[in-house]
Amino acid sequence: EIEAAKEILCLGDTSPPPERHVGTNLGNRKRKCSEADMQTLYPQVLWTPSVDNPPNDKKATSPRRPLSAYNLFFSEERVRILQALEEISSSDYDEDGLPNPQKLEEVLSRQEKENKDHLGPSTA
Repeated sequence: EIEAAKEILCLGDTSPPPERHVGTNLGNRKRKCSEADMQTLYPQVLWTPSVDNPPNDKKATSPRRPLSAYNLFFSEERVRILQALEEISSSDYDEDGLPNPQKLEEVLSRQEKENKDHLGPSTA
């Protein structure tokens, strides 16, 4: 595998650009990389997973970073707006296919009122 990687990655042209050597064979010189070149230039090719370092399953399943309060709020708001859009009839959309903002606000405020009624009076 390493030899194949060397062949693919290290057989680069090390001579000046070919236009300087028109009509000669000088523009076609190639060189092979040494093991040291491979270690410094292409360490990812030589890396192999070891038994001592198993992959971390937690990293694969968890998000890159925790959700912020902003993201949590708008994920809930998005669900609420999508539910409101389902309640709006097709006659409440304009010619561009967008919902009437007044109708959408009316449905959202009604949902909010129903939600407050469902939770009961606040204990403030």
